[in-house]
Amino acid sequence: MRLALSVIVFIIVIATIAITVIALKSLMGVTPMIYVDKLRGLLINGSFTAVYNESSTGFSSENGSSHGFVCSETYWYSVGFVNGTRAIITMNNGSCVPTYMTPPSQEMIRWVNGTSFCFAIHVMLNKRSAKTAECLPPGTGKLINLAVPFSELLGNVTINLTAEDYSINYSMITHIHYVNTTKWRGQTTYCFQVTSELNSNTFYGMEPNAALRRVIDEYNVTEFLCLLPNGLPAIIIFNETITTKIPLAHITSHTSEHGVQELVSYELNYFNVTAFNEAVS
Repeated sequence: MRLALSVIVFIIVIATIAITVIALKSLMGVTPMIYVDKLRGLLINGSFTAVYNESSTGFSSENGSSHGFVCSETYWYSVGFVNGTRAIITMNNGSCVPTYMTPPSQEMIRWVNGTSFCFAIHVMLNKRSAKTAECLPPGTGKLINLAVPFSELLGNVTINLTAEDYSINYSMITHIHYVNTTKWRGQTTYCFQVTSELNSNTFYGMEPNAALRRVIDEYNVTEFLCLLPNGLPAIIIFNETITTKIPLAHITSHTSEHGVQELVSYELNYFNVTAFNEAVS
């Protein structure tokens, strides 16, 4: 009887250990990806408004000349729906050293009109402003997903799109690995290592200058990115290299930048319709 009881206890202990190991593996290997899925849901179907502060250093070069820079910027994102269509607003302003590298304050709005991808840009520099708006040909609407912030978290993407006076061959390959947890303002965040490689070859037939119609972009991004349980990124430590080629104009530019972006404030289920209407009117 004692032997039988001992065997039963042994089996129970082994089973308990096995269940614990399985649970831990599930927690470490599956559960954290839920927060990536929540972010994807926000980017594709949800709505939010969020403000981020960014500090970065880097260098850029073009056709042999190069210079370094240090920048401090603020980014404001609003993602959601207006009048039944997907829309994204991005605003940024900041300053850099040397001062001639300081980017202009910029507001960019992207939305879908029917099946067309549309964008409006409002730029302010030295108290002067310029505004433009344009829609790409019908059939380009799915490009809206490439315009959302943190689009690299959407996963692998391939787009081969040809429309009147416009074409794009676009590919993005992303690898995401869970690392650990940390705190942001007392809240637990789930941190991931993200590497992303993006290539695009774009033809703008509507560009008046024929030499500028073909643009080739190559991006390589490595991020340590920490997500809140609602999916929003709270901390992003990034290294990014960008190469842009305009073959017919014999222009090649390189930018390498690393820095930190941190969430300042956010509001879920909110899209700034007023800002959208003012920008596209």
